[in-house]
Amino acid sequence: MPSELPANTDAELRRAFSLGIDALRGGIAMPIGGLCLYRDTREHRFIVHCYSSCYYAENITQKEAEERIATAKEELNTLTQLFPELRDQMRGLDIAFYFCYDADTAGVLVAKEEHGQFLYLANALTGCRNA
Repeated sequence: MPSELPANTDAELRRAFSLGIDALRGGIAMPIGGLCLYRDTREHRFIVHCYSSCYYAENITQKEAEERIATAKEELNTLTQLFPELRDQMRGLDIAFYFCYDADTAGVLVAKEEHGQFLYLANALTGCRNA
């Protein structure tokens, strides 16, 4: 994300943040931009969910997962600059990035990065309706 956001994008993010921050504090996922943020205090993690742009599961690749997680890191950095309270909610938690496929009725975890380790779950999409 650019360092200076277009006014309409900035306004949308501020609205999403104001609507979702109480939920995040309370342990409920907060959608913002193209991400979904979740504080898993039991597992000591702050999870950033990002999603595939592919409509069909068979089109998802490890390269897309790696690129989308890299972009999610940039987006999270922008969000923490815009919203210092978000940084407070992350403090002391390990940050994990989950790359998912939207299978209509549920999200399917396809890849994740935790503790600097990337893991592509090649068999995760087996059984998806569109696969």
